[in-house]
Amino acid sequence: MSPARARLGGQAAVDYLLVLALVALALSLGADSPVHRLVEAIADHYRRFTWSISLP
Repeated sequence: MSPARARLGGQAAVDYLLVLALVALALSLGADSPVHRLVEAIADHYRRFTWSISLP
């Protein structure tokens, strides 16, 4: 592989990483973000699960 082609491959990786970081940032911003809602749903499920297994 030529050095110029290797640099293009490295540039594509940086581009994908930047887009991925921007998408992750967009999903995690705000008080009612999808990520926050997912974490709350998992916590609620875990709370209900631990309550149900604590019953005699």
